[in-house]
Amino acid sequence: MKNSIDVMVVGYSNKNNVYENNWIKSINQAGYNYVIVGKGDEWNGWITRTKAYANYLFDQPPNNGTIYVFTDVYDLYANSIVDSPKKLISMFNETGKSIVVGTEPNCNNECRPVTEYWKEKIAKNEDSSNPKNDPFTLLQDSRNYNQIKNRYVNYGFICGLRNQLLDMYLYLIQDEKQSRTNWNDQRSLSYYIDQNPDIFHLDYKTNFVGNIICHPFNGNVSQYQEKRKAVYNKKYNNHPLFIHTPSKNIDGLNRYRRYGLIILNSDYEDRSIEYLSLPGYHWVWLTIITAIVVTILLIRHSNKTNHGINSSYINTFESIIIISLLIVIFLLLILYIWYIISLYT
Repeated sequence: MKNSIDVMVVGYSNKNNVYENNWIKSINQAGYNYVIVGKGDEWNGWITRTKAYANYLFDQPPNNGTIYVFTDVYDLYANSIVDSPKKLISMFNETGKSIVVGTEPNCNNECRPVTEYWKEKIAKNEDSSNPKNDPFTLLQDSRNYNQIKNRYVNYGFICGLRNQLLDMYLYLIQDEKQSRTNWNDQRSLSYYIDQNPDIFHLDYKTNFVGNIICHPFNGNVSQYQEKRKAVYNKKYNNHPLFIHTPSKNIDGLNRYRRYGLIILNSDYEDRSIEYLSLPGYHWVWLTIITAIVVTILLIRHSNKTNHGINSSYINTFESIIIISLLIVIFLLLILYIWYIISLYT
């Protein structure tokens, strides 16, 4: 049954799992038409997903007026918002651009912030009517990008028109072929945006997608909470149409589960039991605790075997080591508690 003829959500998933099930449930609940591409693909890096997107667009009629929404599947939900497809169409048309890309405040070593896009936007004074706390009114000049919190692109949500999206994906595919280093889709996309700033709108106010980042310094988990049975961004006073929890394993699925329960309620399929098999901060804790226990045991063993050394010296040394380790674990515990509190308040 079709709910909208103007919006098509496209997700990449090459295998069936509960994360795909949760994605489908949220997409259906929000009233979107959707298609999943990539089934049976052999994963050969991020370019595999980009090629699947391009192949899908090749098969679509040009200039058909449909807004295509390309999203991640395993860590993303459609927010529980009434008339979501209609709101997406209205918001997309208001941008006056051909492509909308989600943004985030964090960047790993393989990405870069866009630069020429912000210069172009500021030069045209496109946000002159924004309130005083808007990033653009805080800029002293167009080079001061650090004041724009959500200045990095996130590949997990991209929506736009067929022809312009296809050109973008073909550029990324060609860039990957010519790359002599480890290719990264977000870095490559940032260069393409800087080369074509006029056709892009960067969703730095999270109207389209909220990229909820778990990071001790650049995270934004505290901005997001439940309001009217949907996920709400209190900083920008909006309900993003989509909710994305990048690198969901890093906090043992905490963000993914928290916002999944808000959006899907009893329909949420829980796999949090898998967190021990995932790389993340919890393994850092286990490693630290193990190191403390092993260190204490080694020191005590040394204390028993080295009778020729002043026992008071050994006891002092042992105390210093233990106290130092306890201070480290205490500080990390405070940081983790702060994160958990920000997640649920």
